[in-house]
Amino acid sequence: MAIENVNLVTPQDITLAEAYTKVEGYNGNKETVCFSWATYKDQASRDAGKTPLMSGNSYFPYAVGTMGEILPACYTHLKTLTEFAGATDV
Repeated sequence: MAIENVNLVTPQDITLAEAYTKVEGYNGNKETVCFSWATYKDQASRDAGKTPLMSGNSYFPYAVGTMGEILPACYTHLKTLTEFAGATDV
């Protein structure tokens, strides 16, 4: 599971034609989930073990029993962030 953005612009003003963002880890409790993510030039770069071009951490309120499994909820949350607007699941 991951998300892909077309023409994502990094903080260094680099445009990535096929940006590939993967949740790298998460933890949480019945109220909050914290997770880390990393963005690569594309999926091939991630698969080859290249260094991510962007990374970060995020968190969101989590309601056990109403939001499904945590990992898909992390991707749903990522897509609500401005830099990932328009991302699609891959």
